[in-house]
Amino acid sequence: MENNRDHENRQPEPGGAETEKRHAPYNSGQQQFFMPPPQGSQFEAPVRRKHSGPGIASFIVSLTMYVLCILLLIGAVATVTDLIDPTTGAIDTAGVEALLEKTPSFALIGLGFMAAAVGQLIALVLGIIGLAQKERGKVFAILGTVFSGLFVGVIGLIMLIGLAAAGG
Repeated sequence: MENNRDHENRQPEPGGAETEKRHAPYNSGQQQFFMPPPQGSQFEAPVRRKHSGPGIASFIVSLTMYVLCILLLIGAVATVTDLIDPTTGAIDTAGVEALLEKTPSFALIGLGFMAAAVGQLIALVLGIIGLAQKERGKVFAILGTVFSGLFVGVIGLIMLIGLAAAGG
């Protein structure tokens, strides 16, 4: 009696009876059909949704505005460090007035922050639109809405603190 290993390792003769036995189900002439699982079944493949266009735009605009704010902060710090008196460590107020008269950099930095705030509001609206779309992926819409919502919330909080300090 042959060992199973010997049987598996043995090379069949081409066109022999053993080849016909091994391939019989495939050569039997019967057609085999694939039946898809019924809809709603646990075996149904998950549907891959396309991402929401406004959601992707919200995410990209929000991240771009964060990068813009970081660059503006670097510019503001670089401009203000020129005004610090090295002996006292205080900012020279006369230098600030002279700087405002000579260079419009502070005004441009302020306009840049306002543009970033407007961009974040646009990103927030796009994120909400992306969340409202049905049959679309919501990952980027959620991320864009959260990032822009945080920025708008922090700016709103800073404005409220400023109003409270000015009024009281």
